[in-house]
Amino acid sequence: MRRILFIINPIAGAKKLRIDERMIRNYFEQTEIEVICIYSEYAGHAAHIASDHIGRVSDMIAIGGDGSLNEIGAQLVGTSVNLGLIPTGSGNGLARHVGIPVHSKRALEIIKEGYTQKVDVGRMNKHYFFSNAGIGIDSAIIKRYNEIPQRGWFTYGRLGLIEYFRFKPIHLELSWGEGFEPFEAALVSVALSNQYGYNFKIAPDASIADGLFVAQAIPMLHPLQSIGFAAKMALGQYTQTKGSIIRRCTQLDIKLNSPQIAQYDGEPVKVEGQITFEILPDAMSLIIPKHRIGNI
Repeated sequence: MRRILFIINPIAGAKKLRIDERMIRNYFEQTEIEVICIYSEYAGHAAHIASDHIGRVSDMIAIGGDGSLNEIGAQLVGTSVNLGLIPTGSGNGLARHVGIPVHSKRALEIIKEGYTQKVDVGRMNKHYFFSNAGIGIDSAIIKRYNEIPQRGWFTYGRLGLIEYFRFKPIHLELSWGEGFEPFEAALVSVALSNQYGYNFKIAPDASIADGLFVAQAIPMLHPLQSIGFAAKMALGQYTQTKGSIIRRCTQLDIKLNSPQIAQYDGEPVKVEGQITFEILPDAMSLIIPKHRIGNI
């Protein structure tokens, strides 16, 4: 019999998307699935809950945004516990990539059906990530976003415009396994899934089950190029620009000349010295819609 732990972030995202214990228990009432519901109470609490229940449940469901997903998923890497998603956050990049809707009843139906597939996991130094990571203007925007109460794509857009005029390119060195080369970057993105969230696709044909990530190094763009860059992401087209580098690889090393802010699944973190991005193939089991098996 399946025993499912639902870890609920009660403050993630818009109120209309939130789901509570009563809704979950009502949905599974007529099944043989055992349900456990626990609310997270502070940053990092979801990780502790997940860690405490490994070996005691068959599935763990992250109810919240990308931050909740990362906290819980990081505890399940290399275990036999299946990870499920009910997206109630802002961007919901991984959920959108695999076709899990921002609609509680359909997401619960996918959990109940219980179809799973092994997926890749990324690691940035000691931090796991499941959708994307990187360094540059995206990290600056995310850091600002996490410091204010407003949410939504409009807030991201407003902060993006502000940071574009404030941001200075980062002097760094890149290695794709062939020695280091200098690069002045506005953004270095490492994508497992195809998007940041809101269907803004940084790597439209990325797969979370092919043993590779899509790494992009992008120089500072002038205003018209930046508009085109954003438009291509919104349209799901590759953001190839003059001077940029796009590679599919299993590892990327970056040497920094000064401390910077990086991000992993929307979590900002201070980095210095060297960053190593690497992929861990088939490192976790993810609950996904039946029709997406073999196509993620």
